[in-house]
Amino acid sequence: MMSATRLEAVNRCAPQAEPPAPPPASRFAALVGQALSPAKLLALAALLALGIPALHSQTTQLDCNQPADVTLAAGLPQAYVSFSGSAGETVYLRLLVNSVDPGFGLAPVVVLDPYGNLINPRNTTPADLTGVNAGRAFLGWEFDLPSDNVFSLRLIGSNPNAGASLHVVLTRINRPCSANTTLACGHSMAGAISISVPGQVDTYQFSVQTGDVVRFRLLRVAASGVPSTNTGFFLAIYAADPTQNNRPFAVNVDPTSKRLTFASPYNFYDWTATVTGTVTVMVFELTGSLGGSYYVSATKLNGGCGGASLSCNSTVDSVLTSPLTYGSYTIQANGGDVYQFRAARPGTSGGFTPGAEIFN
Repeated sequence: MMSATRLEAVNRCAPQAEPPAPPPASRFAALVGQALSPAKLLALAALLALGIPALHSQTTQLDCNQPADVTLAAGLPQAYVSFSGSAGETVYLRLLVNSVDPGFGLAPVVVLDPYGNLINPRNTTPADLTGVNAGRAFLGWEFDLPSDNVFSLRLIGSNPNAGASLHVVLTRINRPCSANTTLACGHSMAGAISISVPGQVDTYQFSVQTGDVVRFRLLRVAASGVPSTNTGFFLAIYAADPTQNNRPFAVNVDPTSKRLTFASPYNFYDWTATVTGTVTVMVFELTGSLGGSYYVSATKLNGGCGGASLSCNSTVDSVLTSPLTYGSYTIQANGGDVYQFRAARPGTSGGFTPGAEIFN
């Protein structure tokens, strides 16, 4: 026998293993952090303030779902990657290496507005998004944009005798990058991280009201067999923070490990909504260089997603058509009532087993 239990799944995620060590990425190590001398930075700033393009620089266009390849050639180690933005928007920029010369280094990465004003990256970006954790094959930054404008990501090599070919990816956190990416309560969406184009980041949207308890789930799948154990996928859930000008920040950073929710092959995160509006769900691969298929879903736990009503001694037939899909049912109960709930499959073939959870 089972009694209705209180809602206890709040702001927690499933126990998760430490992300596996990715393949070596030694060719990327040379990127991490050699700055230009103050004199060189001052000279560049003077050119920008005058509205004069820096000597021997190149400009490349960038948008979400439209990554760009940029060459910083030896002797010409400057490039500007331009993209449009809106006031109040937050973007995530990811940098990967196609090829790199020995001795190549990268000056501090910033974004510029059309007038040469510097926009520095956030210093609160989770480490899983910055790429600083050991063995990652990318670097990443979050930037808060102040106006409606065309902005430029500035890339400068700090060694004039060494160059690199870089791959740049843009993700918009406040608004969708693709059509048909709105999650419906209790229903999953299928996605795939490219195995041929590195650094892909997928985003989805889900509407919440303050006080909603929502379970976000992520499952890796394979066309046959089981997903590769050499990698895993991360889940980042962004919601507006009223205490920080309603800028979006990731809400599922573990307070102890400082890690995001990691799925290898499955994980979930339960969150009590602190705002009313749209949250963004971001899915990306561990290393930045591998990929695979997955399902993602969001389900409201306190109240469910609508559905049939159960009555005493009745049965309801239903079907779950895809992984991570929930069926929701309601029942009117009084304090002290004792109920038995049962779930069963009508068929006997296959390995599917139904499960049930009860929330008030």
